[in-house]
Amino acid sequence: MPAPRIRTQQFLANLPLFKELAGAELDRIAAGTTELHVPRGEVLFNKGDPCVGFHVVIYGHMAPMASRAFFTLDYLGNVRASVLDGGLAHGMGGCVARGDVGTILKHLEALDARFPASGALYRELALRNVPLGIERGTLSSPRAAEIENLLLRT
Repeated sequence: MPAPRIRTQQFLANLPLFKELAGAELDRIAAGTTELHVPRGEVLFNKGDPCVGFHVVIYGHMAPMASRAFFTLDYLGNVRASVLDGGLAHGMGGCVARGDVGTILKHLEALDARFPASGALYRELALRNVPLGIERGTLSSPRAAEIENLLLRT
């Protein structure tokens, strides 16, 4: 018997990361998702592949390879420690927090060229990081406005 169909917005609304988003925001993120039906044992990505999004498992589970698992656990442990030490704004990293418009532009170009549906998700999540970069003190208001304008362009 096939698994019942789940509405993407409804599923996202139940994830902690998206729980507080309004319907229109969930609709924009859902528009940038891709549903995958992956046979058991199929490799989704390999070490060194560019990161172009993230995966959420609805049915079944995803098992990382051992070397990736250790890296992931170490990385998540460091993020957790940073967030606990300095709050969410100080625990974040990345090109938005640094105000690196050039890198953001490269990410958008790569996503739009290779994974167009993921661009909407990237834009939405990056927009949510702008106020955290300002709070952290690594992102000036003028640079934040420049990043927001870039992310809001379609």
